[in-house]
Amino acid sequence: ILLTWSHTHSGPRLSRDREPLTKMADSKSRNTADYTNRLIKSVVHVVELASRSLQSAELSWGQGFAQVSSKRCQPDTPEAQIH
Repeated sequence: ILLTWSHTHSGPRLSRDREPLTKMADSKSRNTADYTNRLIKSVVHVVELASRSLQSAELSWGQGFAQVSSKRCQPDTPEAQIH
């Protein structure tokens, strides 16, 4: 299994903790925990399905640059690029 992510302010929060954070409402904490648990169950389910039909594969790798993040206060400066 390969999971990857980037930091985002628009994606869902993942946590199994049902206790609210400092400024988070109780229902939002419960929704977050429910979503996280559903995500975990879904990943386990698709792994189980995939394991029933394993096939040979060829793996390779490469290297590149994706400008996912930069310093927003000075976006056009060389120092703003985060590698």
